[in-house]
Amino acid sequence: VAKPAPAGVIDAAAIRRLWPEVLDIVKQASRRTRALLDNAQVASLDGDQLTLSAATAPLVKMIGDDSNTELLRSALASVVGGTWRVTVELAGAPAAEPTPQAPQPEPDPRDDSRPANAGDSAAIDPEADALSLLQSTLGARPLDDHSQ
Repeated sequence: VAKPAPAGVIDAAAIRRLWPEVLDIVKQASRRTRALLDNAQVASLDGDQLTLSAATAPLVKMIGDDSNTELLRSALASVVGGTWRVTVELAGAPAAEPTPQAPQPEPDPRDDSRPANAGDSAAIDPEADALSLLQSTLGARPLDDHSQ
């Protein structure tokens, strides 16, 4: 029978101190899950709700998979006791609430200081917008682009 986590005794700082021990237990069950958790940080703790953060949406999705969170909940119960709920969010923004895009003003056709397609890509795909920015600002090229 799992005992509840002692209220007021365990906080996010305590979990961070115990994190290496928790990861060692996870590693015994799954090296893959342990490797994924290397890319996550303890963001917050609210009662039995542990929130981790990860830098990219694909990592959030992989770490948040039920098989991985189940291993983590079990490791937390072994180290700290109690029963745990685990969520994973994108670092800097809650995963459940994507940041709304501000409406883009219509470009003034008389303003020729902007490139013809500036601002259009942000509404389509943030990754494409970031890639475009890297290419235009830093001269970056995709790795699979072999042209000179």
